Amino acid sequence: ASALSVQDPRERPAGKSTHSDRRHAAFAHPESDFLTLQKIWEACDRIVQQRGKNQLRVFCRENHLSYARIREWRDIHGQITAIIEEQGFSDALKPAGPKERYGSVHRAIVSGYISNIAQRKDKNLYRSSRGREVMIFPGSTLFNRGPDWIVSAEIVKTTRLFARTSARIDPVWLEALGGVLCSRAYINPHWEKNRGEVRALEQISLYGLVIEPGRPVSYGKIDPETSRRIFIRALVEGELKPVPPFLDHNLRLAEKMLSLEDKLRRRDIFAGEHAIEEFYDNRLPDLCDSRSLARLIKDRRGDGFLRMSEEDLVARHPERDELEGFPDTMSFGATEFKCAYAFSPGEERDGVTLSVPSRLAGRLPVSKLDWVVPGLLEEKVTALLKGLPKRYRKSLVPISLTVKTVLPVIEKRKNESLMASLARALHELFNVEIPASVWLAVNIPDHLKIRLSVKDEKGLEIASGRDASVLSAAAKKTLEDGSGALIEARKSWERSGVTRWDFGDLPDAVGLGEEGDAYPALVPGDDGPTLRLLTDAAEAARIHREGVKALFCRILNKDLKFIRKSLKIPTGQAGQTVLPAQKGDLEKALCHYVIAPFADEDIRTAETFGTRLALARSELMARGKQALKKTEGILEACAQTLDVLAAIRRANPSNPAVSELLNQIHSELVELVPADFLLVYGPERIEVLPRYLKAMQIRAERGSHDVEKDARKKDRMKKYQDALRTQREQIVPDASMEKRAALEEFRWMIEEFKISLFAQEIGTLYPVSTKRLDAMLKDLDRML
Repeated sequence: ASALSVQDPRERPAGKSTHSDRRHAAFAHPESDFLTLQKIWEACDRIVQQRGKNQLRVFCRENHLSYARIREWRDIHGQITAIIEEQGFSDALKPAGPKERYGSVHRAIVSGYISNIAQRKDKNLYRSSRGREVMIFPGSTLFNRGPDWIVSAEIVKTTRLFARTSARIDPVWLEALGGVLCSRAYINPHWEKNRGEVRALEQISLYGLVIEPGRPVSYGKIDPETSRRIFIRALVEGELKPVPPFLDHNLRLAEKMLSLEDKLRRRDIFAGEHAIEEFYDNRLPDLCDSRSLARLIKDRRGDGFLRMSEEDLVARHPERDELEGFPDTMSFGATEFKCAYAFSPGEERDGVTLSVPSRLAGRLPVSKLDWVVPGLLEEKVTALLKGLPKRYRKSLVPISLTVKTVLPVIEKRKNESLMASLARALHELFNVEIPASVWLAVNIPDHLKIRLSVKDEKGLEIASGRDASVLSAAAKKTLEDGSGALIEARKSWERSGVTRWDFGDLPDAVGLGEEGDAYPALVPGDDGPTLRLLTDAAEAARIHREGVKALFCRILNKDLKFIRKSLKIPTGQAGQTVLPAQKGDLEKALCHYVIAPFADEDIRTAETFGTRLALARSELMARGKQALKKTEGILEACAQTLDVLAAIRRANPSNPAVSELLNQIHSELVELVPADFLLVYGPERIEVLPRYLKAMQIRAERGSHDVEKDARKKDRMKKYQDALRTQREQIVPDASMEKRAALEEFRWMIEEFKISLFAQEIGTLYPVSTKRLDAMLKDLDRML
């Protein structure tokens, strides 16, 4: 106080400013100009105490200090000290310890200069009270050091506002020192679940400077009404911890109402959050925290007055038959799968989601999934019909009436896929032929396609989508990885290097508890058959038949080797084999063909296997001779056909049209008689193969003499060959057996049509014409 009442004792004589600055630097305190003055005081007082007052003048002269100002300073200090002692405040004169001194000194200074506080804005620029901008005086020890907060003894305006005699301060001091001068604002009032109350951030300002940016405080007593609204909102959202029983009841009830809306895809059932807010608003007095709520419930002897009923939340009651169309589970065989519903247009989960355990992914009948749930069937059929091209759609208007007509019919045919049943119904009822390719191109909203969610053993989603490929991919991965029970079962059942049936009887299925069943099967391999547990029943049955054949072949290897060696493959006139495939492929097919009558069935017991094996040993050579005769007959017919082609080629060495015809016939021969034709075709097809080869010979001979006539006949046939190729390319993996059988029949109809065009003298097995082919093609287009 005495220092600040006199002029600064430091002097800077002209011509000696550098020397004086160096002397003054010895007293500088890095954080406070006030403590710099104190260091000057302590240095002068030490001289007086040690050397006497006379030496003080010399000390002042050497350090460029004004002796007169120092003396005035000491006089004022003595006067203030005397006054303090007279008033009985001598305890205030006791010096603070080194650690406390900075804070105690500067808190006292701030209390006197509180309007001179400032917050750093830039390097030496500060925001001071009342919006002023000040700069630290260049002579201050704080210049270019810039603490965040300062207090100054004076703010002087010369060329600009300067803060003189400044020090670093802690803004934490300011709230207590400012007292009523501080202003408070509250921002972001919110509910804190863990504390069970409404909280806000308290912002404190002093002379326009923010000294506390945001301190969390309880907001209930500050603004009771706002706090109450926030508390009620927390009840609506279930943000209490722990959740009271009444709130758990109400949240479940609201969730049930929302699930009804998701199922029925409408937003007029649930009364909404506003109704819930009104419910709590009417029943809760002026309280805004969990503790007060608990006391109220205790006083009311229960929470029944806070429990909602359906009447409190329902705006419109759905009809019972509406809800029956949206089941919570779907049954496929003896297994039930959970359904979840979401009404979120545009989002990935919109519509019906079927939860499928990964272990059951391979067992779901894909064609059944097209039917979605009964409540969406009418909408899906409508979308399918509206999505048809106009040339088909115009025969079905009005669509709504058509839908009402076909629904009862297709619902009786749920053993087929939805689109196959729908196509058949439209054909029968309206005589409208719609190709399968057209159905597959129809785009319908995603919520009308069932969403598949494949989950692991812990119930976590591992794959999802609206395409059945999700199931096949998940089934394959499950098969590769194996579940816990499946892994253990495999240790007991599986074995490699099977050379005879020495593993007992095989059951149709092995139970895995809650994980379903696994299916034992013999699996063929390069190193012989192995016994494996598979997760897909149909796949296991198919592979097991092939595995049984492989075991027969291994046991009867010597006999089959003799049959293979007995096969004589004829060569053409050029000395080349009649088939482009490897001889080994033909011999392998021959062995499997010979074995098939004995092994091509679901053999599951050692007794049945032994019986069939004994029968095979007794009849194998006789069947082998028949197979050799049949095979060699086909190969001989191929050789004759190739010889005819070669002879015609030699007779027309420079005729490109004939060469092109011969190349086409050769390609058709290779396609007709592949190396594994014994396995590809049934016995009845193998019997008639020579007819088609003979027809190729006749066509080659006639066509070489009149290529243009052959071309005209070929044009009549090309439409159906192209259609067959397109049908094969577009057939989907889950196509019906009906379509697969019809496609095979169409292929042989084309072969018979070739005979009718190019070799009429051979005669067709049954009537065939373009009209019959067109009708068959229409049926194929309609089938799925």
